[in-house]
Amino acid sequence: MIKFFNRIRQNFLIEGKAAKYLLYALGEIVLVVIGILIALQINNWNEGRKQNKLAQKYLQSLYLDFLQNDVMVAHSIAQMEGTKQATRSLAVFIDSGFVKINPKKGVQKIDQEFYNDFGKRSNDYVAVYDTLSLIYNLNRSGWVTSYDLLLPTWDEIISTGNIQLIENKKLKDEIVMLQMLAGEIKELETKIMTPIVKDYKIFRTKYYDVSKSVAGPLAASEPGLFNTGDLVDISALRSAWEVKNQLRQVYRAANEQQDNIRGNVGTQCKLVLKLLKDELAREGINPKTLETDRILP
Repeated sequence: MIKFFNRIRQNFLIEGKAAKYLLYALGEIVLVVIGILIALQINNWNEGRKQNKLAQKYLQSLYLDFLQNDVMVAHSIAQMEGTKQATRSLAVFIDSGFVKINPKKGVQKIDQEFYNDFGKRSNDYVAVYDTLSLIYNLNRSGWVTSYDLLLPTWDEIISTGNIQLIENKKLKDEIVMLQMLAGEIKELETKIMTPIVKDYKIFRTKYYDVSKSVAGPLAASEPGLFNTGDLVDISALRSAWEVKNQLRQVYRAANEQQDNIRGNVGTQCKLVLKLLKDELAREGINPKTLETDRILP
């Protein structure tokens, strides 16, 4: 084929037909340009198809990441409620001693800062009715639930410079906002929650030798493995006003952390999930099928 076109060009030159040669050469150039443009178009089409597939993959992975974070938000809120419940339980114990709570009658001596309308909130605390349940609540009141936002897919999108593949600006803005809110909560946890609980644990050692506690029950009413001798100085614990002051501080810190996680991160996470569902729907992807593909705790 190349020899054929070379022969035509030579004939034009030999016969002195320069104008025809130039026209032919121009035609060849046009054909080459058209060929290059077609090749580029095909390449761009293939590249665009790859980019669209990658964008869909990112949307699906982001959705699953946010489902996981939504579960973690619920877990953190529940853990904070457990810490609050333990402080309330100990406050009631200090007021009333070893008692088995009757949900219908409630408890007469109750710190009103911890308990309002007890009759309507009979599940607010686990009753301290023996040494094991007392130890359970002493342990549980010293738990700190750390909340960390986990977004591996978003981190990958940023690190690879593929942020342009997420075309929905509102979605990107809301994810950034969520990161800011989670960062603020982490800072509050580090500066407020953790130091308060750390101080409480140090204070608690005056009345409770946690080093002798081998294992704890899963619930206050379950048996546990304890060296029960000399674990708790019950008389001193019940007579020290500072104990309730410490419990009050732990309660307030846990309550604030819980409200922040629920009201800020929790709400924002659900907003992002809604936006991701809309994006997936536009791509013809059913989010429910993704949820069944990954087993969430």
